[in-house]
Amino acid sequence: MTADFWQPGTVGPLTASAPASALVRSNHRTAILHISEPPRTGVPPEITRHHPVPEVNSEDVSVEVLATGRSTRLRITSGAAGAAHHCEVALR
Repeated sequence: MTADFWQPGTVGPLTASAPASALVRSNHRTAILHISEPPRTGVPPEITRHHPVPEVNSEDVSVEVLATGRSTRLRITSGAAGAAHHCEVALR
């Protein structure tokens, strides 16, 4: 699934608090979230994936995991010149 957020909003299972782009790739065991903040506004976007997640397997240092469980909520540290940020979560 991919989503480009030009403003805060929700597309399918993804919610963004600020402009951002998100790509979710999943198999039966894990999902990898790839997120970038194209406008580089300096406002750290928060991305929520509304899908149960028991734990986070790994995340870039620029990704702060704010919540897991019924959904995953991430805050992305700005200032990476539009680079993609990654987070892998367990689905079971």
